[in-house]
Amino acid sequence: MYNFVIAGRSTPDGLPSIWNFYPTELDAEATHVFESEKFQREYPAGSEVMSWDDFEKLQKTFWLDQPILEITSENWYDALGALPPLKWHTTPDGVELFLMSEFTSGNYTAQYAQFNDRYFVKTVDAFDPNTWMALSCLPL
Repeated sequence: MYNFVIAGRSTPDGLPSIWNFYPTELDAEATHVFESEKFQREYPAGSEVMSWDDFEKLQKTFWLDQPILEITSENWYDALGALPPLKWHTTPDGVELFLMSEFTSGNYTAQYAQFNDRYFVKTVDAFDPNTWMALSCLPL
């Protein structure tokens, strides 16, 4: 991530300025305009330039607001056999859980749950157990 500021100046958060990668301020401005127009063409409605902090908040909301989906036992075993599972365990109330070791984005990965021959999947933050599935949140 870069912040766009005038050549020779630092950004408010101390990051390097993207302008410093171009020989003149005019070259930097022309590249920025071209890239912005290209971005708008490739990602039309709903796209916007934002700070990294805003992106992380939006990403967290996007991934963690996904619903719990019921899946087949075949889906469960395919996921279990695809890669070594992370945090594979059974909770005291009998829910068997594991995290997919390949992450979707950042800290977010699929968590699989099995309880009484029913199978579920949801995207969670692998490093925040408060986002993980529990018996109380399963659509039983």
